[in-house]
Amino acid sequence: MNQKILVPDATGRVNSEVVKQLAAKGAYVVAGVRDLDAARSMGWRGVELTLLDYDHPATFNNALVDVDRLFLALPLDDPDAYESVIPLLEYARQVGVRHVVLLSAVGVERIRISPLRRVEQFLQNSRMIYTILRSGWFFQHFVDDEFIGQDVRQGFLRFSTGEAKVSFIDLRDAAAVGVIALTEDGHANKMYNVSAQVMDIVQIAEMLSKVLGRPIRYEQITDQEAMRVMRARGISREVAKWWGLTFQLMRQGAYSDAQLDISVVLGRPVITFKQFVQENIHAWD
Repeated sequence: MNQKILVPDATGRVNSEVVKQLAAKGAYVVAGVRDLDAARSMGWRGVELTLLDYDHPATFNNALVDVDRLFLALPLDDPDAYESVIPLLEYARQVGVRHVVLLSAVGVERIRISPLRRVEQFLQNSRMIYTILRSGWFFQHFVDDEFIGQDVRQGFLRFSTGEAKVSFIDLRDAAAVGVIALTEDGHANKMYNVSAQVMDIVQIAEMLSKVLGRPIRYEQITDQEAMRVMRARGISREVAKWWGLTFQLMRQGAYSDAQLDISVVLGRPVITFKQFVQENIHAWD
């Protein structure tokens, strides 16, 4: 019998990809959602829907009935992520959830205030089996992030990362590693850095220029300028401060580590940034 796998916040971009891939693999997957009507529009087949809201613990009981495994992907820059998810994990431990797979991020161990690092530490001390996937930056940021996408359309990329090398990966590949950790043996109490390519923003701009057929220039700015840009775009001071620290750590090489050859885990080549840009070429029209 398939083990029952719960994916909370299942309409999120990473989580929905995990649900999709689990369903395609024939896994017994339950999508935890805050809005059942909205979730039905996702078009998932063979997926059980359940009401689950981090802010309403009364929803935990039904969502976690007979659940054996749990997948979590939390917003990288959400200062409340730890407080939101820990009650669910505490309840999961009490009712016998055996294995939790957490999608974390490369470099979180160097950010003392990182809520993701605190979730990692909770799992490591929880007595539940865990698998922690420290993912590189998603290629999808260059499309899904409204402001980065807008900058590319206008012909530039503006970051304070200097020429720092940064780990990148396609979201679909990161999700696929999570699905393998959930459905196959050999990943108990393991932590992996999950990356496909290590590049700097200069290389990103060069690849975008080559594929799009027009120049995309990299404008290197200071941390103070980056803070002003983020604040002007409506990003809170606390989140902007977090990103400023992240950019500093990037320049120090904290985000260039890529230990896991995920092509071996996936059994196929990884999706490259060039492929991603070619697939999404019209996103920057």
